[in-house]
Amino acid sequence: MSPESVNYGENESPADIWALGCAVVEMVTGKPAWNVEKDSSMWSLLLKIGAGEESPMIPEDLSKEGKDFVEKCFVKDPRKRWTAEMFLNHPFIEEGKNANDSSPRNHFDFSDWVSSVGDSTPSFPEFEESCQWDFVSCSCSVSNRLRQLVTVEMPVSWSESDSWISVR
Repeated sequence: MSPESVNYGENESPADIWALGCAVVEMVTGKPAWNVEKDSSMWSLLLKIGAGEESPMIPEDLSKEGKDFVEKCFVKDPRKRWTAEMFLNHPFIEEGKNANDSSPRNHFDFSDWVSSVGDSTPSFPEFEESCQWDFVSCSCSVSNRLRQLVTVEMPVSWSESDSWISVR
């Protein structure tokens, strides 16, 4: 929670930026942003956030740009805290913009994605015999795979209950 959320119940965009800083710290360290004692109460943490002058610890293993990014997230005064638009031009974000990701970022990228693991297609002989499915052309676009599934000469009968297992 951001200081303004604790003190005034404000949950506007600056509080989201504070939460972003906490998330970055947690992703880097694998631990919550606030280093609290195991037996301390939630109230003492809220007091520390709302009335205290300290901010969450910034991990030493972060780059200079990463530390600056997180420091700007943890500015106590929400009016002085950077906005999301400002962060889009921050060097910490800029350095990752031109990276070529080999992994799809969303489901629309999947059809163009080539797996680095290899083309190991599982074998289902009973399915291959009954439907004449062409597994080789299955590596093409998503729309072609769906088209093949829908236009199979002998479509799969989902209503046959011989192979279904009852789960209660």
